[in-house]
Amino acid sequence: MSLLRLLRALSLALALTLGGPLLAKDKPPKKPQPTPQQRNEIRQLMRRAVSGRHEARRSEAATKLGRMGPVAEMAVPALVQALKDRDVSVGCAAANALGRVGVYSKAAIKGLASTLAKAREPLLRSAAAEGLGMIGPAALKPAGRALLGALQHEDQDLRREAAKAIGPVGEQDEAFTKRAVKALQPLLSDSEQRVRRAAALSLVRLGDASPKLVSLLKATVTQSGRAIVEERRDACLALGKLGAAARAAVPTLIAALREEPRINKAIPYAEQRRAQHDELRRAAATALGQIGDPRARPALERAKENATLAEAAGAALAKLPPPGESKGGDDEGGDDEGGE
Repeated sequence: MSLLRLLRALSLALALTLGGPLLAKDKPPKKPQPTPQQRNEIRQLMRRAVSGRHEARRSEAATKLGRMGPVAEMAVPALVQALKDRDVSVGCAAANALGRVGVYSKAAIKGLASTLAKAREPLLRSAAAEGLGMIGPAALKPAGRALLGALQHEDQDLRREAAKAIGPVGEQDEAFTKRAVKALQPLLSDSEQRVRRAAALSLVRLGDASPKLVSLLKATVTQSGRAIVEERRDACLALGKLGAAARAAVPTLIAALREEPRINKAIPYAEQRRAQHDELRRAAATALGQIGDPRARPALERAKENATLAEAAGAALAKLPPPGESKGGDDEGGDDEGGE
């Protein structure tokens, strides 16, 4: 055997042993498959979603299918049919469910894209945009143009959901990103606050880092109310993605990290609301680590003593410069403990 052939044989053997570049590309994760019991449940819900006597029952069936996630993909045809229900609330529930169920389904994406482009009801089109945002980049080709067009719609909910969806849908396509950034930037001055927030979140996701984004995201983090906890969390994560450019937001993020939720244990979904608030605080910790400002150290060290926050706070502390060093000066935005 020649030396060259011997070296090739050794290279192949090593690649096969270590999983090197000579191996075929890793296969995508397999779609989750329903159990026989789940199949029966899915079939019952499918029938109810399209032929239930009352709209409340049809909507409830679609919602339950959505909660099952991709394991209920066999329900996609029924949910696409439910998009055209005579009651718009059923169509909205179906659109949300398709976003959760149809992650791997071209039929789900096609149905949502068609609804976004052609439906008469802005509320239903908004729900379709939301569903497409849940699916992400796979929805770009059939829905990208419709999402950009929806940014100009007179309905604020549709503008907001389209703006929110464009980030996750278009972030992996460079050509679309350029168009999307140009289309989203005017929405930073939109008359509606939630449209401005949605545009800011997507712009960060698409790689924009203009100073105006920091101001808008800071304002989002400081909002209060149950309905906005997830938006506050997303704003924290977006500020973290901006890195050192978001140093002005460090006091705001410290305040969010230290924020204790006021939740009455007797109310419905109390534990769920507490869990959402914990996610917000962990997101604030993560962002502080990504920004890397030493002013966050005392608050993060205190958070590390909290079992719920310990992991996120510890990871953030590991990203800060050692005590005594600084990433660009410590005199901006308040004292070490933070504060607005």
